[in-house]
Amino acid sequence: MASLYKDFGDVGDGDFKKWWRRVGEDLFSEPPVRSLEATDIQPDYMVVFVPLTLNKGTLRKRFRQLLEKTHTRKKGGKVFAHSLARYPLSAKPVPRALDAALRVYDLWKKHKKDWTLWQIGEAANVFPDGQTKPTDTPGTIRDKRTAMASTVRRYITTAERYVENVGKGRFPVK
Repeated sequence: MASLYKDFGDVGDGDFKKWWRRVGEDLFSEPPVRSLEATDIQPDYMVVFVPLTLNKGTLRKRFRQLLEKTHTRKKGGKVFAHSLARYPLSAKPVPRALDAALRVYDLWKKHKKDWTLWQIGEAANVFPDGQTKPTDTPGTIRDKRTAMASTVRRYITTAERYVENVGKGRFPVK
């Protein structure tokens, strides 16, 4: 009976509700959602044991509590240093910007001898507000073409750096 008393404590102290909150719930509840300690091999991973006898709502609540206790990094703060990906990212990619840089780079490689930078930009449609229109004045056309050429030059420089750094196993790094 000693081990039973050790687990249950003094049940007959008069206040069953207090005893239940202090001891009873733990004795009769399913095991908690818990995690193994992170290892040196995979420091940014957590292995979780989940008792599937609990309902989904309770599991979500317990997992959220566990996650808040163990995941202390701020919102949006992804760390790329411990990636196990086959090709780890060096920074968060922005697909729209990557696509625009690739479109400009491909057109530039194909037409750099016969097109100006602003023509490449208009063909790639990277700066819709910078597209010239037949109704634009000569001064507006000049300003738009200058802005478009500048934008295209930045995309080309960025794409060249991406290509160079991919060869070094770092992506996306400008």
